[in-house]
Amino acid sequence: MRGLPVILLLLLAACSQPSETTQELVDRSADLRVFEEGFLAVDNSFSDSARAEAQERLEELKQASGKMNDAQFELAIAEIAALTENGHSTLYAAHWAEKFNRLAVRFYIADDGLFVADAQPGFEELIGKKVERVAGQNLADLRVIWDRYHNGTVGYRDQTLYYFIESPEILHAAGLAKSADEVTLEFAGGGKATIPV
Repeated sequence: MRGLPVILLLLLAACSQPSETTQELVDRSADLRVFEEGFLAVDNSFSDSARAEAQERLEELKQASGKMNDAQFELAIAEIAALTENGHSTLYAAHWAEKFNRLAVRFYIADDGLFVADAQPGFEELIGKKVERVAGQNLADLRVIWDRYHNGTVGYRDQTLYYFIESPEILHAAGLAKSADEVTLEFAGGGKATIPV
């Protein structure tokens, strides 16, 4: 049960700022204070070396956070939390489905790869297609990248990977997508499509 308060604290820290689309400086000091005092200082999942690295990254984040948009900031917080290597001490990513934009398609991870499971009108012909690459990354690479931000078993991370790969804003903040408004998919057997939000 210790993980639930930690997740809620991370959600509080990550959701208190409105979405930013400008380059104006944002005061994130309150968010960072909640994260530092309510999570970093009390979570026992960190090894000594991981806690030292987390503190160092947090100090760097304090200097850089004012120029970050919300997606960049939440990924930075998630990456620090993931240093615990504990699936209970992690950023609550499910709220990204409401907070950040999402592609016009939805994915499904099956035993034999990534597929388009659903689509908005105009993209229905993609349903059922196997996706070889999202923003240039195959499923194995996406899993490795997501592991930097989210702990837990492979199955648990796969359940939350959708929040990462279905949002151009998040993929752009992670340095994967060229645009925060669309993502290029490459399909098995050839062919590609640029999918908007």
